[in-house]
Amino acid sequence: MGPLAHAEKLDVLDLSFLWPMPQNAKMAENLISLADAGADGNLMSDELFNQLIAMAKTVPAGGQNIGFTGEVEANKRAWKVAGIRINPVSISSHPSVTAVTNGKPGGEVPSLRLIVQPVTADGADAQFHDTAMHVVFTYLKGKNGDTFLPDREAYQALVNDLQALKADLRKAGVDTSGKRLGIHSGFGNGAFDLTKRLRELLSKHCSKAKLGGLSFMGVPVAFEPWTFFPVDLTKTPPARKAISGNVPADTKHQVMNFLSADKVQPGPNLDPSAPQKAFGLSTALLFKSAVDVNKVLFPATHPFLPNARVKDVDDLIANPALPFFHTGTVDCASCHSETTRRLSVQGLAEPSPFAFKQPAGISEVDPQMLRANQWNVRDFGWGAEFEGGEITFHPTITQRAANEAADSADFTNKNYPVP
Repeated sequence: MGPLAHAEKLDVLDLSFLWPMPQNAKMAENLISLADAGADGNLMSDELFNQLIAMAKTVPAGGQNIGFTGEVEANKRAWKVAGIRINPVSISSHPSVTAVTNGKPGGEVPSLRLIVQPVTADGADAQFHDTAMHVVFTYLKGKNGDTFLPDREAYQALVNDLQALKADLRKAGVDTSGKRLGIHSGFGNGAFDLTKRLRELLSKHCSKAKLGGLSFMGVPVAFEPWTFFPVDLTKTPPARKAISGNVPADTKHQVMNFLSADKVQPGPNLDPSAPQKAFGLSTALLFKSAVDVNKVLFPATHPFLPNARVKDVDDLIANPALPFFHTGTVDCASCHSETTRRLSVQGLAEPSPFAFKQPAGISEVDPQMLRANQWNVRDFGWGAEFEGGEITFHPTITQRAANEAADSADFTNKNYPVP
């Protein structure tokens, strides 16, 4: 990737790459997988992969356990990269979070996230599985007290290569500026092998030392319930860790089951005695049989959200620019279901005062990517939907993921200029 004649503003398609669904087994075989090269070995080692699968098989899923077919369980090459998301501030871009002060929680956590889903061969056809990993590589120098210290040089090097990729795509006739977030327009261009270039990007910028986060979602082989759990990679061997945010502190997995009375277990932890925190903001509130969208969430004395109502929950969760809604404070199920709730529950469609403000010059999401089917719990990838007695898969992006992509492009442009 050579030097640039000049740098352009990055847009959502320059930091987010969603692959089209492979139409056959041969196309699936050509996708990037966990067996592909990172900077110092495979993107995931055999040892870690086997540990994760063994761990996942022990996690309860509504009276059952997460299950796998033989090839999915045994072969990390079957785990394909459906999407890549690059984010300079994966906690939040709000100044109260990014400010680095002694002992102050927050800071910047630049990251490159792989969304990995199993795809196997069914004869000549590609067979999709409703299971996924988020494999996150972070660019950090360490911590100052509770504050993360970003490795700006490492992230800048990644930005430089993304700028070079944008320029080379344009030479091949693919202009990513001003294009809505969806399946990347660079795929399917006969003059440019985008998968090859992204494979090279990962082999340069992803290493074992940078593997900083991992989360898992699986089902009992097929259909539901969906079980989410994060992984603590600092333990040997890796272990499940508590889900941060608005669920009981000792919770190490969360279940979504649409055929039960309680769709999300455990649900939000409403704690009005701690008004300084945004407890209770979970889409579990939007799964009730009768949703009172005008119900007030917090006391009038709440310092941040005195006027927030139930109808604001989806916009609050989908806003990455707020100081208190991020991967450390929002439960798994909420980020994966805010869009289906928004499009399914009457009274949620209109933007609330807490909605994300689209940055100037940054593109929005293609509305066709925002799926309304409640069975689709994917946030960026290929989501399963159940209609008419059969399961089909569709390219999917949530509003939260789209807002994060826009926020990431804007923050990168302002803080990581390329000379």
